[in-house]
Amino acid sequence: MAKKNESLLRMLFEAPWWVSVLISGFSYLFLNYIFPRLLVSDAMVSQAFLNAARDLSPMVALVFLFPAPFAFLRSYISKKRLENTSSVSDIAKLDWMEFEALLGEFYRQQGYTVKQKLSHSSDGGVDIKLTKDRKVSLVQCKHWKKQKVGVKVLRELYGVLLDSKADKMIVITSGEFTIDAQQFAQHKEFDLINGVQLVSMLAQTQQSNDTVNIDISTQEYGTPLGNRKPIETTSLSTCPKCGSELTLRTARKGSNAGKQFYGCIGFPKCRYTRSK
Repeated sequence: MAKKNESLLRMLFEAPWWVSVLISGFSYLFLNYIFPRLLVSDAMVSQAFLNAARDLSPMVALVFLFPAPFAFLRSYISKKRLENTSSVSDIAKLDWMEFEALLGEFYRQQGYTVKQKLSHSSDGGVDIKLTKDRKVSLVQCKHWKKQKVGVKVLRELYGVLLDSKADKMIVITSGEFTIDAQQFAQHKEFDLINGVQLVSMLAQTQQSNDTVNIDISTQEYGTPLGNRKPIETTSLSTCPKCGSELTLRTARKGSNAGKQFYGCIGFPKCRYTRSK
């Protein structure tokens, strides 16, 4: 029983904060109003259980409510981290747990149901499990600053993919993949995403509520070399505000949809734009 309670509480810490609030409220109502109706009213033992349930209801509700502020804080920090990560150097400053939390928040904002366990325990080749439109994708995160992800890693993950019967395996690294790894991933249900591609993906989410939006998706930037679509941004000059590079982008929303402009790659820290 202790293990089940521990597992439930851990799930609440990782779930959205409002899940704890709902379960807390339901447990209080159940013990005070629903549970009494299930008991035989004329039995002394039932009255004893009723009194005990009512006495315990505030404590049980508080136990289930306890993870809510921590879950809220975790979500807030993850969203802020996503907003402030705009370069490969920003990613390099993260530790492995922050890196995985960043990716989990990214996919949540893309509409995926995200299941991840941020702990030191063995993950079996899966750091994040994504579900969307009845399709399941597995994500393995490699926060390697110097070492490249090689073909040996992908062979092991391919076995995990086949055993799990998932639709896709996504491997994300803060660094690079070896040529052998890229060749191995071709014609298999793999998406390989390196540090530069990841920054481009994050930029899409960071600008999703703005008028201008980079036309970037996981599908375009996650495929192996040789199958990848051309990148739609090209470097041009430098930003007069922060000195970063300017890239040619295409507006996807608003009155300027379809028009091209130059924007700073330091977005959202720098919002400088210039018409083409």
